[in-house]
Amino acid sequence: MNQQNLYLIRRKTMKKFYFIILFGSAICANLLNAQNAQKHIERLVGKQDVEWLKNLDKALPTQQLNFVNRQVSGFRQTHKKTRKQGVLNAPWYFFKNQNNGKRTSAETVTIPHAFEKERQYHSAWYCSKYNIKTSKKERYFLMLSRVDLISSVYINGNFVGSHIGSYTPFEFEVTDYLKEGDNIIAIFVYDKSGAVEGNKLITQVGPNYMQADEQRFKFPGGIDDVPILEARANQFVSDVFIKTSARLNEIEIEYELNEITSSKAELSFEVLKWPNGEKVDVDFPEVNSNIISEGINTIKTTWNNPELWSPDHPNLYVLRTTLKSKTGTDVLETRFGFREFWIEGKTFMLNGVPTKLRGESHYHLFRQGVDFHREVFNMHKDLFGSNACRVHAFMPHPDIFSGADEAGMLIVNQSAVWSVNGQLYAKGGDELLSNLEREYAAWVKRDRNNPSVVIWDIENEMLRFDFDLHLPWISKLPDFVKKYDATRPINLSGAGWFSPNQDMVSLHMQDHYARIMNDWKEKDTRPLITGEFWVGARADQRLPSAPEITSVQERYVEEAAAYERNILEMRYFGISGFMPFRISILGLKQTPHSTKGYDFTPPNTLKKDKRSEAVLAKIKHALQPVTTFFWPREGYCDGDKPFQRELVICNDSETKDLFEVEWKWEGQSSIKKTIEMLPGEQKKLIITETAPETTKSIIALVKKNDNIISADTIAIHPIYLKKEKPIQAIRVFNDETLAKKLVSIGYNASANKSVPKASDDVLWIIPEHADNRGLEANKDAILKFLEDGGNILCLKQEQAPTWFPVRFQFWSANLVHLHSYAAMGWEGLNRDLRYAKFATILDDNHPVFQGITNRALHMWNPFDGRVADDAYERPSSIGKYESGNWRPLAASAKNTQMSLVEMFYGKGTLLACQLHVIDNLENPQAKRLFDNMLQYLSESKKETFGGSVTVSGDLTAEDIAELTRANPKYLQSKNNTDVILAFNGANIDAIKKYAAQGGTVVVLSSDVSSKISQVSIAPSKEDTQYIATIINSHDLLSGISSGNFKTTISNGYFTEIPSSAKVLLQGFESTMGLWRIEEAGPIMISIPYEKGEMILSTISMDKNASNASKSFLRQILTNCKVPIAYTTLSPETTIIKKTVPITIDGELNEWLDDMDDRLVSQYVHAHPVYLTSQETIEGPAAYDLKLSGINYFLWNKEALYVSGVVFSEEKSAMSYIKYGSEKEYGQQIYINDDVIDIQFKNGQSSLKVNGKMNNETDIKTGQLDSKYMTDATKLQFSFINGGGEITTVPHLIGETFELMIPWAYLKSKPNKEVSKVLINLSSKDTKLQLPLSGDVKIKSTWMDFNFMDK
Repeated sequence: MNQQNLYLIRRKTMKKFYFIILFGSAICANLLNAQNAQKHIERLVGKQDVEWLKNLDKALPTQQLNFVNRQVSGFRQTHKKTRKQGVLNAPWYFFKNQNNGKRTSAETVTIPHAFEKERQYHSAWYCSKYNIKTSKKERYFLMLSRVDLISSVYINGNFVGSHIGSYTPFEFEVTDYLKEGDNIIAIFVYDKSGAVEGNKLITQVGPNYMQADEQRFKFPGGIDDVPILEARANQFVSDVFIKTSARLNEIEIEYELNEITSSKAELSFEVLKWPNGEKVDVDFPEVNSNIISEGINTIKTTWNNPELWSPDHPNLYVLRTTLKSKTGTDVLETRFGFREFWIEGKTFMLNGVPTKLRGESHYHLFRQGVDFHREVFNMHKDLFGSNACRVHAFMPHPDIFSGADEAGMLIVNQSAVWSVNGQLYAKGGDELLSNLEREYAAWVKRDRNNPSVVIWDIENEMLRFDFDLHLPWISKLPDFVKKYDATRPINLSGAGWFSPNQDMVSLHMQDHYARIMNDWKEKDTRPLITGEFWVGARADQRLPSAPEITSVQERYVEEAAAYERNILEMRYFGISGFMPFRISILGLKQTPHSTKGYDFTPPNTLKKDKRSEAVLAKIKHALQPVTTFFWPREGYCDGDKPFQRELVICNDSETKDLFEVEWKWEGQSSIKKTIEMLPGEQKKLIITETAPETTKSIIALVKKNDNIISADTIAIHPIYLKKEKPIQAIRVFNDETLAKKLVSIGYNASANKSVPKASDDVLWIIPEHADNRGLEANKDAILKFLEDGGNILCLKQEQAPTWFPVRFQFWSANLVHLHSYAAMGWEGLNRDLRYAKFATILDDNHPVFQGITNRALHMWNPFDGRVADDAYERPSSIGKYESGNWRPLAASAKNTQMSLVEMFYGKGTLLACQLHVIDNLENPQAKRLFDNMLQYLSESKKETFGGSVTVSGDLTAEDIAELTRANPKYLQSKNNTDVILAFNGANIDAIKKYAAQGGTVVVLSSDVSSKISQVSIAPSKEDTQYIATIINSHDLLSGISSGNFKTTISNGYFTEIPSSAKVLLQGFESTMGLWRIEEAGPIMISIPYEKGEMILSTISMDKNASNASKSFLRQILTNCKVPIAYTTLSPETTIIKKTVPITIDGELNEWLDDMDDRLVSQYVHAHPVYLTSQETIEGPAAYDLKLSGINYFLWNKEALYVSGVVFSEEKSAMSYIKYGSEKEYGQQIYINDDVIDIQFKNGQSSLKVNGKMNNETDIKTGQLDSKYMTDATKLQFSFINGGGEITTVPHLIGETFELMIPWAYLKSKPNKEVSKVLINLSSKDTKLQLPLSGDVKIKSTWMDFNFMDK
C-alpha cells in the first residue's frame, strides 16, 4: 500500500491505479493530495501520537454494522443488487485535544456533530468500534462528507488517509485495513482555523470571519454527515453525468469505470419514473467492454415526449446503470430531471420558456433531510410566489438540492469563497487554487445531476470589493467548474460587469437600481440578476424611507412594502432575476441561520409561524409569476389634473394564457379588458381617470376564470396647488437661471451677488450648489440679515454650509466610480445608487406641509423616484451636540438624516432644504411644498423666541443653561410659565397642582413619572438599546423622531398607563437599531389632568446628560420658544510660541509634550491649527478620514519650525484600512510674502521655500497614531457604512513631518506685527484650505498669527 499518495491506491492483486470515487446524487472524485493534509496536521498539532488508538479495543463497546441496499431519495423500487451500505450511525466516542496536549475523557456523541462554540480546543477524535462481516469478493470504501476542516482516518490504528475541505464528499478505500470481526475506526478532525496559515488561506472557509479574535470566537469544527461504509464489486461505475436537452429531445450519459480490464463486461441503462419505478420507453445502444475506454465515455439517444422538469411540474426520473463483469454486478441508481436551462440574449430559458428568477438569495437552513427542505421550498412557493433561491456561501448539504428537485425550485448553487476573507484569499497562491480545484470538482460532480441546480455561483463579492486584487486568481475558477459541467451558466455574485465573456451580470446591495437597470436595458446583451439587496442596504433598519413605525408589526409591513416597491421596479424594467437577501426572515418568524421554530412531521407536514397577511401579501405581490401593479407608485396626484398611471401586467408563468384585467376607484364600477399573454411577456396599459376629490384608493385586478390572481391597491391623496403667490419679492443669490425659472412660474424674482439687508424686504434664496466659500466670506452679513428679521431658503448643497448658524455634519450620497459599472460608461462620482425616495414628514402640522396629507414626501423624480440624496446628519446621531433654536422638519433615507431643517436666528428664519424641489416642480407634492416654503417665509408674522419654562427638581435653571446653552433668563424656578420641566426630585403635589390649573407639565424622569397614579414602569435592561418612534404629534415634540434615539436616552418604558393617556413616543427594545426590535412600551405619554396636561416620560436627565439627551431637551426648549445660543466660532489669533532648538526627526514629541528645558512651562504645547473636511474647497464633500491635518508652528532666533500630521485613508463598509499603502499629499503654507511648499509621495518628502530648495533647510517624516494625540480628538474619522450611516473609526495612523527653516531664507521675521497666514492641504481629488474663505491673492482674507516672545 502506497500511503504517500492518497488518491492513487494500488490493490495487491491488480496492476493498475485508479481514482477513489464517492457517490452522492452523482459520484464525486476525491483528488486531494495526502501529503498536503498531513503537512498541515503536523503544522497545527505536531507529529501525532496515535499509539493510544491501538489500546481502544477494550474501552469501546462493539456495534454490529448491518448492510442495506443503497437507495435514491424517495425511490420505492430500488434494485436488489444496488450497492450495499453500512451506515455508521451508532454512538461515537469523542476525545477533545486540549491546548495543553492532553486528551479529555471520552464523551458519547452522534454524528452529525459539531464542536461546541465555547470551547478550549481546536481538534478532536471520533472513535467507534464496529463488528463488520466482510467478503473477499467485494471492495470497501469509507465515505465521508462535510468534515470541518482537516481530517485524517485510522482503522485499527493504521493510517488510511487525510483530507482538507469542509464542504464536499471524499472517500478512502479501506479493503486492506478491515478485518473480519471488530474494527476500530478513528477520525481526527481539526477545526476551520486550520485553514489559515500565516497571512493566507489554504482553502475555502464560507461565511466565517477568519480574522476574528481567537479569544472571543471559535471556528466551526466537526462532522456534518454520517460516515458510510460501502461495498462494491471489483469493477464498478465510478461516475455518471446525465445531460438532457429539451431542444434536441435527447439524453446523453457520461460515465466512467474505476478500471478497464481485459475481462468481458456489459453496461446497460434504463430509465424509471420517480418515485414508483414505472419503466420509461427509452432505448439505449448496447455497451460492452469492446467500446468502453479509459476516462469519460459518452452515450446518447433520442427521447420523445419526456415529462419535463420545471417549477410547476417537478417531474423526476431514475437512471439505473448496471455493470456486469466477471467480478460481479454493480448497480447504480441516479435521480435526475429532464430539463434544459440556457441563456438566450438577456433571457434565461427553461425548456424553451422565458424564465425570470424570483426568490431569495440567502438560503441558510442547514442539514435537516430531503423532506424538510422540500417542504420549506414548497412553503416559499406558496407564501411568496417564488420559483428560485440561491444557497449562499457554504456549499450546503446535498439534501437541500434533492429537496429543491422535488419541490421544483430553481437553485443558484454557490461555493464557499466569500469576500469577508478577501485579503487572506488573495495571498493563498497555488496551494489555495490547488485545493479549490479539487473541492470544486467534488462539488460539481456531487450536484450536477440535480435538475434544480441551474447556475453555478463560484464566488461571493470578491470582485465587487477588490477587483484588481482578486481578478487574477478568481478568473481561474470558472475553468474548475466547466471541466466537469459545461451545461450550466456561471455566475460571480455581485461582480457586476467584469468581462466581455461573462455569462450574466450579478449586482449586490445597492439601495437603488434605476440607472443600472436602464443602462442594462439600453446597452447590454446578457441577463441581469439583482441579488442580495437588503432594502436600504445593510442599514440598521433596512428601510430607506425611515418611517415612524407604531409597532413591530408595522415595521415588518413597512419593510415588505419597500421590498414590494423595489422588486416591482425591477419587473417594470424587465430584468432577468430579482433575488432579495432574506425574504424568508421577513415573511416567516425565523432566526438567521437557524431552523428554530420549524415544526416538521415527516414526510410532508411543516408548520412555521408567519408574519401577518399584510406582510405576506406584499412579498407575494412582488414575486408571484403573474402580477399587476400601477406605475409609478406615488400615493398622490394633482387634484386639478386628470389622474394617469401605467397599469403593468407581467406573465412570468410557464404558460400562455388569457387574463381578465380590471381597474377602478374604490366604491366605483370596474373597467375591464381581456388580454392574452405569452410566458415572459409584459404589457403596459395607460390608465387615465378623473382625479379624486379626497383620498381614495385605486384598485387593479388580474383574474383567470373569475379567480383573482393578482391585485394592487394604492391610496391616492389629491394635492391642490396654491393659486396665490407670496407678496414678498424673491432675491436669488448669484443665479440668473433660477431667478428666470421662478419668474416663469409666477414669482417676483431677481438675482444678484450681494447679501440683502432686512430692510430690503426680500426673501433670499440660496440656489443649489452655491459658492460656499463666497458665502462664508459674507457670514457676518448673512447672520445680520437673519438677526434683523430676514428669511432665507437654502436649496440643496454639496457640502455643509459653513455660514449656517449651526454646524451640521454633511451626509454625502456620492459614491466613487465602481469598476462594476465601468462597462456601462459610469465615470467619476455619482449619486445614483444611494438616495432617498421617501422623506418622512416630522411635523405634519407645520405650515410648509399644508395641503400635503401623505406621511412622507416621496417618489418625485419620474425616472428613479428620487426626493433627496445628500443630507444633513442629526448631530446627536454621531455623538455631537449643536446648540441653537433649530428643528428637523423632514428626514431622508435614514431616520438620522435631515432633508429639511428650520433654523431660527434672531428675528429671522432659515430653511435648509436638501430636497430636490427645483428639479421636480412638475411634481404636485414638490411644487406644493415649494410654494408652502416661500409662503411661510414671506409671512409678515414671524415666530418670536422669548418663551419661558419653569424648571423643577434636582436640575436647576443654571444646570439647564449649562447643558443646552439656553438663556437662563427664560428658565424660571417659579410656576409662572405655561410649561414646567420636571426632573428627578420634582415635587409631585406641586406639578399636579400646576397641571390642574391649566399648565403643561413635561416630566423628564422615570422616577417622577412612576409616582403618578395608574402608572407602572419597567426599568431598562443592561445591554439593551431602547429606541422610540413618534406616533402621535404634539407641539412640544416638533422635530423629534426615532432619529433622536440612535443611543438610549430612556430609563425603561411604561407597562401600565391610564386609559385616558395618549402615547406620544412608542418604545422598542433593540439589539440592532430598528432592524431587530421587540415590543416594549411607551416612553412618553400625554395625560389630560383637569384643566391642563401632564406629559410623562421615562427619559431621564442629570448634570452628566449625554449629547443625545441634551439634543432632546434642546428640541423641547426650542418648541417652547426658549432662546438657545448657537455655538459661535469667533476668529482667533494663532500664537506661534518660542522654543529651544528642536530635533528634526519626524516625531512630534517635542511639540506635544511638556519639556523641562522650554523657556516657560505654560507655553510648551504648540498651538494646533486644524484642516478638516469642513474646509474643503475642491473635490467632493468627504470626512476627516479621507483627508485632514493638524499643523504646529514654533520659533526661536535661529529658525521657524513647522510640523504637521496628515490623515488620508480610504474605508468602506467591507474594506479594511490598508495601512502602508502609497500616500501622496501636498501642503502649501503662505506666511506673509513667504511660501513653504511640502510634497510627500511614496515615502519621499521634499521642501521648497519661496520656490527654492537648499541644504540648510531640513525636513523629516514619520508616522503617528492619533490615539496618542489629544489634539486629534477634534477630528472625526468617519465613513459611510453599508447601511448608509456615518460611522467613526476611533483612531488613524497619520503621516508626520517636521521642518526647520533658518530665518535667512524667509522674508517674514518674528516681530510684534500680526502675520497673515493661509494653509492648504491637497491629496488626490480633494483640497482643503484654512481659512475657507481665504483668497491666496488677498492677504486680508488670511488668518492672523502672532509670534510670542516669551
